[in-house]
Amino acid sequence: MKDLFNKVAFAFLGVSVMTQGALASSWDDVVAAAKEEGQVAIYHSQLGADYFEDVVRGFETETGIDVVLLAGRATEVMERVRSEGASGRVAGDVVMSSTAINQLLGEEGFLAEIAEVPNAANLRPEFSVAPMQLPAFSQAYGLLVNTNLVPEADRPTSWNDLLDPKWQGKILSNEVRTVGTGLAVLGPIYELYGEDYVEGLAQQDVTFSRDIRLEERRVAMGEFPILMTEMFGFYKDLEGLPVELILPEPSSPYTPIDMSVIKDASHPNAALLFMNYFLSQEAQTIYAKVGMIPVVEGVIDTLSPEEARLSGVELMGWIGRDQRGPAIAVMKKHFGE
Repeated sequence: MKDLFNKVAFAFLGVSVMTQGALASSWDDVVAAAKEEGQVAIYHSQLGADYFEDVVRGFETETGIDVVLLAGRATEVMERVRSEGASGRVAGDVVMSSTAINQLLGEEGFLAEIAEVPNAANLRPEFSVAPMQLPAFSQAYGLLVNTNLVPEADRPTSWNDLLDPKWQGKILSNEVRTVGTGLAVLGPIYELYGEDYVEGLAQQDVTFSRDIRLEERRVAMGEFPILMTEMFGFYKDLEGLPVELILPEPSSPYTPIDMSVIKDASHPNAALLFMNYFLSQEAQTIYAKVGMIPVVEGVIDTLSPEEARLSGVELMGWIGRDQRGPAIAVMKKHFGE
């Protein structure tokens, strides 16, 4: 497994994998061709996620295929796919990003249609295959509270509880006026409760940040009592600290993450084989155990009660590409530019 972060590495990769690969016809042929290709390059946004690397190592061990990784923010990965496609120097094979971003890349002509993969047959009913996208997992969000600062009896249990005047000046949030975690959380809440909710939250003097990993540390250190944009998958990293993850009523906002094959990929068969592996019980269980939402049947039943509490949470909704612009406009209206 290699990680590529700099322009020199990109240039090298671009020169070394410029030949477009051919997709095999049957699944047995896909597996054989994937092993012949011997490598797959994955562009992703799972920065610092040990569980993702665990899945990658499992795939390499099972198949003998080398994985080359490029990690970046979702918008950076999107622009990389675009620039490679426009230049005709495609280095990536798989892009893992939000459903909204992969939808856009597909509409712009930078993704290939996906052949059938066996493990897609095990998808849960609420997750489905699109012509250029396979669901990978979903990441859900809740409230993180400092247990030293917020007595158990006072801890919020619903999203509406955040509007209580006692929390004025005490709420930290990821930035909501641009695409990112903050909008992924407040956007679906806005769609559920309407603009009055956003107006009420604006009166709470919320503090905004653009560093999702530092935000939870600021709550753990006691700078703020509440973070309203905690990703479930980060919570286990806070073990031993005075914090609690709350799943507010009635449900949790989430972001669906998809996998797609990049158009003119050099290793299209290895790309399909990796995507099929990601939908295996083994890979999905690795994700579910850290609080991610699995997309295949049977995983949640194997988890501990606490793991199932997170991975089996009731999902509220997510902000799609068409809803982002109007939602951002509402956020700017009430929180300022």
